[in-house]
Amino acid sequence: MTEKKFWQALKRLLPDVHWQRIETTTGCGIPDVNGCYKAGEFWLELKVLKGKHSLSFQSSLKPLQSAWLFKRWLAGGRCFIAACYEDEILVWNGCRGNELIHNTSLELVEPDLKLTKPWDKGLLLNFFAACTAQPS
Repeated sequence: MTEKKFWQALKRLLPDVHWQRIETTTGCGIPDVNGCYKAGEFWLELKVLKGKHSLSFQSSLKPLQSAWLFKRWLAGGRCFIAACYEDEILVWNGCRGNELIHNTSLELVEPDLKLTKPWDKGLLLNFFAACTAQPS
């Protein structure tokens, strides 16, 4: 699956979300997608993961992306890294970007939400819409 196809699958799965794809060439780390549902706004950095033995974010999640997600999370925003891997959607809170970048295997970084096809749209939507951003 490509990132574009993952994005299209999310739009089909969650049609009640007002989606805005962000196309930026500034390189400042702004996530790929902004969503709004029932007055709750959230941001998604989309990734498609491939490979069987060394599955990691080291080459795909950039430090600027991780920094943007962390700063937004510190400010109380809802932001996530959503990855598609085979038939799964894996989601991490945005504050965990640095953890993902520095681990050589995703097996060491348990996702905050893991869905297998058929994806449960209610569970995914509730996670995005209700997850509170509470810095510790």
